[in-house]
Amino acid sequence: MSQPADAWNQIPDLMERGSVRQHVTARLRDDIVHGRLRPGARLTEASLGSRYFVSRTPVRDALRTLEEEGLVATAGARRYVARLGRRGTEELFDLRAALEPRAAGRAAEAPDLTVLRDLVAVVSAGEHALARGDLDEVAVLNTRFHHGLVQASGSVVLRDAHEPLALRLTWAHPREAGAGLAEAWTEHRRILDAVVTGDVATATARAAAHVRACRTRYDVRSATTARLARPAPRGLRPLGPVVGR
Repeated sequence: MSQPADAWNQIPDLMERGSVRQHVTARLRDDIVHGRLRPGARLTEASLGSRYFVSRTPVRDALRTLEEEGLVATAGARRYVARLGRRGTEELFDLRAALEPRAAGRAAEAPDLTVLRDLVAVVSAGEHALARGDLDEVAVLNTRFHHGLVQASGSVVLRDAHEPLALRLTWAHPREAGAGLAEAWTEHRRILDAVVTGDVATATARAAAHVRACRTRYDVRSATTARLARPAPRGLRPLGPVVGR
């Protein structure tokens, strides 16, 4: 039978194992959410152990956790990065349309001023990152903007409803590029301006318009990707440069 002293001596080991498990879970979640591990990519304990320089045990625990979160799927004995699918994406946009305009209106009406100051800094940082072409930084700041907007509302109910949604939003909606990215940040600035001036109706309307615009850009991007992925009809060759004329 273990003595009390033995149990106390085991606590640092247990804490270390828990810390490693949390670290691996966070790293794997981040790799999936930000597209470094693409939907459908196979996930094995051995390959992930090598990727994160850990044994298989914390990897196994991380895979279980992320399966519960819906980021990992199984088929028999195989695990792979889950695919959200069209229906799931539409549901996420519907949830955004319900939550984010309400959050913007609440933030304009009675903002959490500390969070609002942070939100001003996020929008400015995003504009600077966009100007220098740092798309990875823009993607991080985009997540912070939407999280901060809900936090600025001061509503615990909205915050708790949006918290699990935010992770899936980052995962489901790959970062925009080019004109779409610039449009999105212009929309962020317009929402923020309405919130700062306390214009509840305008903040609500602009947040709703932003969600609709994001949905439209996503639809266009998805249609373009699907069209490019289709093989050319038989007997037709891709057009190339005309030489010798």
